[in-house]
Amino acid sequence: MTVFGLLSGASNAGLIALINHALASQLQVSSAVALGFVVLGVLTLLLRYGTQALVNKLNGDALFDMRMRLARQVVATPLRRLEEQGIPNVMTVLTEDLFVISTALGVLPRFLTNIAIALGCCVYLAWLSWQLLVGLLLVIALSVVGYRLLARSAILDLQRTREHQGALYKQLRGLTEGIKELKLHQERRAAFLTEEVEATSSLVRALQIRIGNVFAATGSLGMLLSFAFVGALIFVMPGLG
Repeated sequence: MTVFGLLSGASNAGLIALINHALASQLQVSSAVALGFVVLGVLTLLLRYGTQALVNKLNGDALFDMRMRLARQVVATPLRRLEEQGIPNVMTVLTEDLFVISTALGVLPRFLTNIAIALGCCVYLAWLSWQLLVGLLLVIALSVVGYRLLARSAILDLQRTREHQGALYKQLRGLTEGIKELKLHQERRAAFLTEEVEATSSLVRALQIRIGNVFAATGSLGMLLSFAFVGALIFVMPGLG
């Protein structure tokens, strides 16, 4: 999967270089360049599909193995130990944590492909102008520092969200298991829904919105720096020779 992802990114970077070469030649393109474009285009598509197919297989197998291993561990764990850990915490692992791992595995092929594209473009840029490469690396460094600073609070909020998710599962479990008693006592039902379920759900909602806003800001920062670099390439660099 890693090899397919890197090759797909390399083919994509080759396409970018080929397109740039064709544009620079003022559309006087040879048949060899056109054939190279077709070959690289088809190769990029096939490798991207192959990468995604492999990661789908890996994702499915990994989730199945983890789910079954966790289920066997739960069955093998003494009841007292499970009660100490809390059934809601076990449910958080079996649902939320596995979903997060699945999402991360799904991002992996795109990450590998983009790494290969970035490396290929850096090599091409170094061949065109090492000064521009240095400028690009500075922009990347600024992006990384900015992302780390902005994401620090979001990562802490993610940890807090996971803790509150366990409490929410506990309350929802109490809701389903004690539904008969709650239906018989209107005041207790209203208090349980308002003071426990609604309060915890509201806290989780606020944390998730704040996390989403922080990561939206990091994405905007990266886009801003990209536009700034491209703007410098188009409007500033030609005047500097």
